[in-house]
Amino acid sequence: MIKDSLFDYSKLNPIKNEGAVNGGLFMLQFTALTKTINTEFYQKKYNIDFKGNGCDRKGTCKIELTSKQAKALLEEPSSFNLYSLDYDFSQKPRDFPTSFIVLASDDWIPSDSSIRYNSLSTNIFQVENVQNIGHLLRDPRVGPIFKSAPLKYFNRFNTGLIQTGDAAGTLEGDSYEIKRKFNDLGLTGKNQIVNLVDTGIDEFHPFFYDDRMRAPRSDANNLNFDLNHRKIVSIYNASDYKDDKSGHGTHCAGNILGKADCETCPINKYRGMAPDAKLFVVDVSKVGEQGLSIAFNPITMAKNLSEKVDSHISSNSWGSSTPIPLFSYLYDLAASTVRDFLYVFAAGNDGQEGVMTISSPSDAKNVLSVTASTMPEAAQKKLYQLMNLSFVSSDGYVSVSVNKTGDNTLLLQNELDDPSWKWSNIKLAEMSDFENLPETEAKGRVILLDSIKFTGTNRSYVDICDAALRFDRLGAVGVVYNGTKANNFCHHLGISFDIPVFFTLHGGFDDLMRLSENDTTVSLKKVLNEKSMLKMESAFFSSMGPTLKGQNKPDVILPGFFTVSADSGDPEIEEKRSLKSLITMSGTSMATPLMAGTATLIRDFFSNGYYRDLKEDNSSSVKPSSALLRATAISSARSISNMITPNIIEGFGMPNLNNVFPFDRYEEYGFRFVDNVVINPKEAHNYEIQVDNDKSDLTVTLSYIDPVPDMLSLGENAQLLYNALVADLDLSVVSPSGKVFRPNSNAGDFLNTNERIIIDKAKVEVGKYKVFVTANNYEVYDQKPSYALTVTGGFPHKDFAKFDLKKTEKSECSYCNGECQSGFCKCNSADLAGTYCESRVSDVQLNKVVSDKLTKGKINYYKVTFSNKANSHPPFMQFIIQDLAFLIVSDQPIKNLFEHGQETIPLVDKQTLIPLNDKVSTVYMAMYTVIKSQNIQFACFGGDGKLSSPVASNSLVWVSFVFSALGLVILSFALYLIKCKKNYNQFNDNDNEPNVLTV
Repeated sequence: MIKDSLFDYSKLNPIKNEGAVNGGLFMLQFTALTKTINTEFYQKKYNIDFKGNGCDRKGTCKIELTSKQAKALLEEPSSFNLYSLDYDFSQKPRDFPTSFIVLASDDWIPSDSSIRYNSLSTNIFQVENVQNIGHLLRDPRVGPIFKSAPLKYFNRFNTGLIQTGDAAGTLEGDSYEIKRKFNDLGLTGKNQIVNLVDTGIDEFHPFFYDDRMRAPRSDANNLNFDLNHRKIVSIYNASDYKDDKSGHGTHCAGNILGKADCETCPINKYRGMAPDAKLFVVDVSKVGEQGLSIAFNPITMAKNLSEKVDSHISSNSWGSSTPIPLFSYLYDLAASTVRDFLYVFAAGNDGQEGVMTISSPSDAKNVLSVTASTMPEAAQKKLYQLMNLSFVSSDGYVSVSVNKTGDNTLLLQNELDDPSWKWSNIKLAEMSDFENLPETEAKGRVILLDSIKFTGTNRSYVDICDAALRFDRLGAVGVVYNGTKANNFCHHLGISFDIPVFFTLHGGFDDLMRLSENDTTVSLKKVLNEKSMLKMESAFFSSMGPTLKGQNKPDVILPGFFTVSADSGDPEIEEKRSLKSLITMSGTSMATPLMAGTATLIRDFFSNGYYRDLKEDNSSSVKPSSALLRATAISSARSISNMITPNIIEGFGMPNLNNVFPFDRYEEYGFRFVDNVVINPKEAHNYEIQVDNDKSDLTVTLSYIDPVPDMLSLGENAQLLYNALVADLDLSVVSPSGKVFRPNSNAGDFLNTNERIIIDKAKVEVGKYKVFVTANNYEVYDQKPSYALTVTGGFPHKDFAKFDLKKTEKSECSYCNGECQSGFCKCNSADLAGTYCESRVSDVQLNKVVSDKLTKGKINYYKVTFSNKANSHPPFMQFIIQDLAFLIVSDQPIKNLFEHGQETIPLVDKQTLIPLNDKVSTVYMAMYTVIKSQNIQFACFGGDGKLSSPVASNSLVWVSFVFSALGLVILSFALYLIKCKKNYNQFNDNDNEPNVLTV
C-alpha cells in the first residue's frame, strides 16, 4: 500500500510523454473512470498486476514498470498520472524531503551506504540524506515511510495558581503574591527526579548551580548520574552538553524545579513548581545549529530512567507541526512499555491555523498533552506595575515617566528596595564612545544615551544591546536611552545583561539631562496598577484539537504567556550567572514544564506516603503509574472560561491541586484511588463508595494505558492505527437513587484514554454510589490495558474503614439496551450498536438524501447495500456538514471503531465526496462529531445508475460533475487530514438548518 507520506511527491509535476522513459519504481495514480471501470482492461493490456502492487482505495499504487510499460501508460494521459520514485534529489526543489521516519525489521540496514540512519526503537528508524527514495521503497524489510518534519521547541504566580486556584493574588506590602499552598505543606518534589528533553541546560544558572561539583555527563554508551549534585543528576549528550543561545531548555527547567541556593534571594520568588526535585537532562540541540535531533531510543531511555535513576516524569516542550504518525506511535509504545513513566508534551503553537493543529507526538493517546493560557491576574498586575515606573528627584519636584524595554532582567530589579541612582551624562555619538568608556565613568551610575549614530544598516537594536552589555560589564546600574522603541531582541541576538534598560517618553529625556547636570540623586518608584485585569483564557497561539481521528487533545491547560523563569548565559563562558538572570518567554513550551512540575508534586504525594494521613510516611509509599498521575491531574482540572469540558481548546481545564488534595478539609472531603488494574476483553469492574455529604462535587476520573499493536505485523493497515484505541474502556456512575452518569456531558466517550464524570454538588446524593469500568471486546496483543481510577468528594478522607473505594464481585451493568452478561452489555440484534447497545444501525436507501443529526459524543451507525449489476456507475458518497465530523467506512459491521482496515476520514470541507471500492456490495458507516452537535446530509450513489427522486431531474448533470470531481478528490484526499484551516470559535450545540444537498 502506498503510504500517506508519498502524497508529498505529487507536488512534482507528472512525467510527460516526451522522449525516452527509463524503467524503475513509480507512483501511479488512476483517474476515477480508470479506477472504477477499466482496471482489468489495463491489467491485461500492459501485463501489470495492479492488485499485487497493492493499490489503495484512493487509486494510488507503488509499482515497478519497464521502460515499455511506462511509455505505454504515459500515452494514456486521461487515465493515469505517473510519478517517478527513482530520481536524483539534487535535481528537485530545495525543500524536497531527504529525511524520513520508517518502520522496518529490527535487523534493517539501508542498502544505500550514503543514507544516515538512527534507531529510535527496535523497528523504527530515522533516516537522512536519502538521495533516492527507491532504495527504501524497494526494500522488502521496510514498511510505512513518513516524511520527517522539522522538530521545533514550542514562576512566581503560576506555581501558586496551580496549587490554590487563586488567579488574583493578594497584595503584600507593595507586591502581589499567590501562596504556594502545597509547597508550604511539604510537597516540594523531594526525592523526585524529572527528565527534561530540551535544548540543554545552563548548569551555571543560580537555579541549578552547585559550587561543589559539575553536573555528571552521560551518553548512549555510559549512563552516568550522581544524586549528590544539588539539582542536576546528569546531562545526557544527544547533541552536546550546553544549552543553546535561545535558553529554551534552561527556562523550561526553571519552571519545573528551579531554586537558588539562598533561601532569601529575590530570584527564589520565581522558583519552580517542585523546587526540591532534581533533573536528568537530555540535550537534543547543538549550540549554533537550528532545530532538534531526537537521536535516542525513547523506550530504552524510559526503561533506564525508571529502573536505574528512579525518574518517572518526562517534560517535552518540542514536537512537529506536521503529523509524524510513527513518532506518535513510538511514544505511545514507550508509555505502554514503561507504565510508571509519564510523558508530558507541548500541544504546539499553531493555534492561529485553526482546529486539528495538535503537534506530534502530543497527539499520542498515552501521553499528557498541554496547551497554554494567558497569565493569571496577579502576574498581569506585576507586569503593568513594571511598565509604569517613574524617576523622581530627591527634592520631589521633577518626575519622569519611563517604560522598560523587552529585556526582562528588570523584573528582578523590582523585587529590591527602591534604588537611588546617581546620574552620569554620557552622550554617545559613535560606537567607539561606549566601547572605550573607562570603568571609572560608568561604575555605580545610570547611563543616559542621548543619541546613537548607528554604524550599520538596521543596527539600532544591536547597538543598544551592545551598549547595555558594555555598561553592565563596567559596573553601571542601569541605562536610559532617548527613544520610543522598546528593545525586544537582545536575548534573541544572544546578548544578555543583568541591568535594567529603559527608554523615555514625551520628552522626559531632557528632564533627566537637566537633573544629571546638578549631580542629583534620583529614585526609581514603582507605580501599582489599579486597572481591571483580563481573565485568563487560551493563549492565541495555542494549538487546538482534535487529532486526526477525532480524539480530544489537548488534555490540560496551564499558563504559558509571559512566563518568568531562568535566563541562560553565554554557553562559552563557564562561570556562575547573576542572581538577576530571569527572562520571560511565551508558548506551550512554557506551560509544559509547569505541568511536569505539577505531576512531580502529585508523585511526591503518593511516593512519599502522604496519601493516607496527609503527612510524609514512607511506610505508606505508593509507586504510581503514569495513568494515576494523569487521572489525578485531570480530576483536579476545571475550565478557565466556563466551557463544557473536555473540549479541543482547554482539554479538561486547568489543574488545581486544591481540588484533589484534602489537607485542610479532610474531615468532610476525601480522595480515593485504585491503580495498575488490568482489565480483559468484555470484562466489567464494579466499585462502590459511600458519600457522606453534599458540600462538594463528586468527581470520578478514569485514565488508562492503552496497548500498542505491533505495527510491523499489521502490514498495509499499520498507518491507519498509529494512535487509535485498541481497548475502549468506559466509565459510568450510578447514584443511590439509580441515576446513571456518563462522561462527556452524559454522552459517553469512545475515543480517549481519559474520561471524567463531575456530579455537581447540587445533584449529589448522600449514600452509596456505584462506579463501573467496562472494556469492549478488544483484540489482545502482547499487553492488556491497565487503568487508574480516582474519586474525590464529600466523605472524610482519613476514614478508610467506612469510606473506601471497594471493588465488588457483583455482575451488573450500569445501563444496557441489550442483554447484560457478567457486566458486559451484549446486543441481541444486528440493528443495535454501541457500548450499551444504545444506538440503532440505520438502513440507508441508495440514491436518496439522508438528513440526520450528529450529537457530540455519540456515534451514528448506518448500513447501505449497493447493486452489483453490470454497467452500473461506480459507487460513491457525498456529505454536507456544518462543522468538522469524522467518518469510518467498512465492509464489515463496525464493532470497534479502529479495527484493522477501518480508516478514520475527517470531513473537513462543507461538501465532501468519498469514492468507494467498485466491488463493494454492503457498506457499514459510523459517523461522529467532537466539536459540537450538528445537522448533516449525505447520499450514497451507485447500483443501477438510476437516481431516484428527489434527485432524478439533475441526475446526468450530477454524474458528469462527480466523474470530473473525483479525480481531484483522489489527488487531494490525503491532504484533507492535515490541511484544515478553519477556526471554530463556537462550541455550543447549534440546530440551524444545514445547507441543502442538491443532486
